[in-house]
Amino acid sequence: MMRNIFVTLALATSTLVNASDEAQVQKYLMSFKCQYCDLSGVDFSGRQLEGSDLMNANLSSANLSGANLEPRKHEKKTVATTLDSANLRGTDLSQANLANAILTNAYLRETNLSAAKLVGASLRDANLKGAIIKDADFTGADLTGARVTESQLATAITCDTTGPTGELLNAGC
Repeated sequence: MMRNIFVTLALATSTLVNASDEAQVQKYLMSFKCQYCDLSGVDFSGRQLEGSDLMNANLSSANLSGANLEPRKHEKKTVATTLDSANLRGTDLSQANLANAILTNAYLRETNLSAAKLVGASLRDANLKGAIIKDADFTGADLTGARVTESQLATAITCDTTGPTGELLNAGC
């Protein structure tokens, strides 16, 4: 019986892993904390990942489409999702809930953020070059110092958003 449970668990986790270390994936799924780890190519689409701490993690080419990464209530405080300085190059974050997430200095080059919810998120000094941000909601977000073009921002919702040079953006309100 124990062998059957182990085989089932191994098969369930193997579908999540692509280029990353399976032990790191398991560590993350148990604690939602995995700083400096390699989760590249992992499929987390549609998962509940509230309050994750993935500071400096490598999530390049991972699939987080439709994932819920909003803050998590923990006892009496709210724990924000931290993707500070994370490598998210080429990651699919379309329709992901990243409300109030900390993406300071994140590498989001060529990332799909279409229709993602980034309300109140901090993207200070983030690299969004080549990222798809069509219909992404940046309401109340901070993009100070972010590397993003005006043509990219023109496709997104930027109500009460602090722009790359500190200016207030109000498009799509």
